[in-house]
Amino acid sequence: MPDFGVPVWPALCGRFHDLDQAMGLVPQAEAEPRLAARGLELLAEFPILPARYRAGIMALAGDSAAKTREKARDLLKDTPGIDAAIAVQLADGKQDTRAFAADWLAARGAADQLPAIRAALNREKSDVARAAMITALEALGDDVSHLFDPQVLVKEAKAGLAKAKPKGLDWFPFDMLPQLHWADGTPVDPVLPRWWVTLAAKLKQPGGNALINLWLNRLAPGDAHRLGWMVLTGWIDADTLRPSDAEANAHAAQHVDAVLQQNIAYAKRWPQHAEYYSTDRSVVFARLKREKANVYLGSAADSKGVLALAARVNGADAVQRIRPFLKDHGSRTSQAKALLEVLAAIGTSAALQALLGAANRMKQRSVQDFAAALVDDIAARNGWTAAQLADRTVPTGGFDAGGTQDLDLGLDRTYRLQLDAQDQIVILNPDGREVKALPAARVDDEKPLVVAAKKLLTNARKEVKQVMAAQTARLQEAMFLQRQWDAGEWESFIAGHPLVGRLATRLVWQGLDDSGAALAAFRPLGDGSYTDPEDGDISLGDFASVRLVHSSLMTADAIARWRQHLADYAVEAPFDQLGRDLPTLGAGQAKATEIKDREGWMIESFKLRGMATKLGYQRGQAQDGGWFIAYEKLFRDAGVVVEIGFTGSPLPEENQPVALTALAFRKVRGNSYAGMMTLADVPPVLLAESWRDLHDIADKGTGLDPEWKKKTGYG
Repeated sequence: MPDFGVPVWPALCGRFHDLDQAMGLVPQAEAEPRLAARGLELLAEFPILPARYRAGIMALAGDSAAKTREKARDLLKDTPGIDAAIAVQLADGKQDTRAFAADWLAARGAADQLPAIRAALNREKSDVARAAMITALEALGDDVSHLFDPQVLVKEAKAGLAKAKPKGLDWFPFDMLPQLHWADGTPVDPVLPRWWVTLAAKLKQPGGNALINLWLNRLAPGDAHRLGWMVLTGWIDADTLRPSDAEANAHAAQHVDAVLQQNIAYAKRWPQHAEYYSTDRSVVFARLKREKANVYLGSAADSKGVLALAARVNGADAVQRIRPFLKDHGSRTSQAKALLEVLAAIGTSAALQALLGAANRMKQRSVQDFAAALVDDIAARNGWTAAQLADRTVPTGGFDAGGTQDLDLGLDRTYRLQLDAQDQIVILNPDGREVKALPAARVDDEKPLVVAAKKLLTNARKEVKQVMAAQTARLQEAMFLQRQWDAGEWESFIAGHPLVGRLATRLVWQGLDDSGAALAAFRPLGDGSYTDPEDGDISLGDFASVRLVHSSLMTADAIARWRQHLADYAVEAPFDQLGRDLPTLGAGQAKATEIKDREGWMIESFKLRGMATKLGYQRGQAQDGGWFIAYEKLFRDAGVVVEIGFTGSPLPEENQPVALTALAFRKVRGNSYAGMMTLADVPPVLLAESWRDLHDIADKGTGLDPEWKKKTGYG
């Protein structure tokens, strides 16, 4: 609520009836529902919380939605006797309420309620609530070691396995579970990981729970990764199992003659549609083989809970398996969402960056929205926006601000990793000479150091590759939306980042004053200094905020000077800020909602798909009859979706002539697309670049065809 310097709570005293509805004290009586979340926001304006709402807020403090739960808890934080009231919820009939109560007491540091938590734990049967209570006891300083006594754990595991009838675990290779060790090096009884897999499948919480996390935390770190890696890769392999090449060939050979004869008959019967019925035997064979090869032989969705054991997998490794699944198998939405929960549970920079990417660029809307909700929850817990979360979680690959890192190989042997001008990792020996690989251990004492160094090198290579691609796309999107960074945050998380900072030096930025007015353009040099196009010094301290420049907002003279500067220093920009010929709005266009200057330009549907995908667009939602009529690019932070419309293509797609229709922009509210935007309301850089995308796609086609409607059956 805006702060105008005048308290608003006196005015709210006249709206108790609305608050009563929002907080559930009376039935909803209005056509527009009064939402509890809005009621909590209004109650936060009161200097003293009205006592009549405490019970309702107490209930919302155990709500499944993190934002609602945190708002309610914040309102109650100073209520007298609140810890005792929370402890009462430890006996609630709902396991989630009991779990949330334990979590809340831990967050409040309510050590005086330790006896109540212990008593609740003794009678607790739910694994979910038990996990939360054990976590709370440990957080409040209680000794929980007796709960993790190996003999106790083994006894519980054997009892659990005797009763368990796990569903969907036929694929799991229990006999191949690795030998695990506790953090102190003692071996883990093999019955325990068998029980953990079985229980995790039963709980169906792929994002994990506190009990499983507590077990994983007590394993040797490398063993926790090994167990999780086996589970993660095995589950993905089981879910994506498809016929072998030989099986696909056999299927095609068995059916090709029948389908070929059928196509010949159809082509004769409907000659106007003959292009849809191939009479080329090799084409028919290839299509049948492809169709068979793409058939899933099963699903691991019923056992997705086992993914909870992947919460300690190295983030870069996990991303290398999960990202291809999301790209190639994202239509299996239940499984895709489970893997997104794994990324959130892993929580490392690499994992969170992949999660952020899914929130912005998943083909399946429901999966994309699910990823966005996970991102919002993580950001809210830290008090950040989603964009700030993205800034703060970019992996470094282990490199320092200078783009180097040292590897200790023992006995005074220190090798150095260094990033070259092409962002490739170079290995330097102790004498500073470049070598192709790290050396082997010379003595047994060096073996652990060499193994660790090689793992660091492998991880660094993965992270650098992932980061440079993902952050290039993110910075380009920031340019489209003219995102502004606080100057201090920009210096810390962009210019000062070991990898993103390298991209920043290849781009031109602009400093703004407190009112958002442009002051000066500059380029970071990577040594903490900043330059203008004539090599003059620029002080970052003169700016309140920073953004990327764009040619559509610059004078011709400024563009020419910066182009010359970049050429003089052989700077290769990661994307074009200054060089694209961009269309501009003419008189009277500002109030329009569509750009139709490429309407009727013909292109093959597969070529359109390839160009749109390369430019970051995704297929729009299918309409009635299984047709889609647009490619879309979502900018969630700005609440805008760009639509490049065309005459449409059926699903599954066939290559056919289509025509472009219009470029349009819609507002996004929550998870829904709203009305069309006028062109004047579209961020100007986004408008210019999207318009250029439309022209680039049109240029790959055959041009304007006056008979485009007739040839495409449009309208």
